[in-house]
Amino acid sequence: MNYKNFLFVFLSLFISDCNKESTTEPTDALPAIDLLVGNQYLFNYGEFSGIVYFDWFMTTHILRDTIIEENKYFIFSSGEIARTTSTTVFLWNGYTDIIWYRFDVELGDDIIYFGKQLKVTSITTDAVFVSTQKIISASNADFTPDTTITIRYATKFGILSTSKMISDKRWGSRLEGAKINSIKYGNYFP
Repeated sequence: MNYKNFLFVFLSLFISDCNKESTTEPTDALPAIDLLVGNQYLFNYGEFSGIVYFDWFMTTHILRDTIIEENKYFIFSSGEIARTTSTTVFLWNGYTDIIWYRFDVELGDDIIYFGKQLKVTSITTDAVFVSTQKIISASNADFTPDTTITIRYATKFGILSTSKMISDKRWGSRLEGAKINSIKYGNYFP
């Protein structure tokens, strides 16, 4: 009789464990952006103050990957530590994940970008370099018109452009090119 009780308890636990909903994403879900060791991103940065304009180029690389709290992260040469799921790109801030940007949004949704509240202003599908991608634009112009922040990001490549405007001063960045999985896109300089 003890053997039957043991078998009943074991099967009950096994079946109840199988029925639990998983809180992790399926392992076969495609990531929102392609993060791979060796990827490179060429950005053009600009700063305009009154009548003076400065611009410069900077390349950032994914140096290596690491595991933090059972999640795979990628370490960038510019200091970011990021991971991606099928809908969200996260940054590791030293003790927890923060959402960098999300793809599971709709027009008019509020999002947070580096602590600033932005509203999704457009969602389009258009060519980014040579392939068609989902492109999301967001801005805080409706919330704080004195300091306007605007971002554009796309599947596969991530951040396409950023801008910040305060009266007559402007700062911005634009993705000029990338090398992802050894394939070069845009104005990529090795």
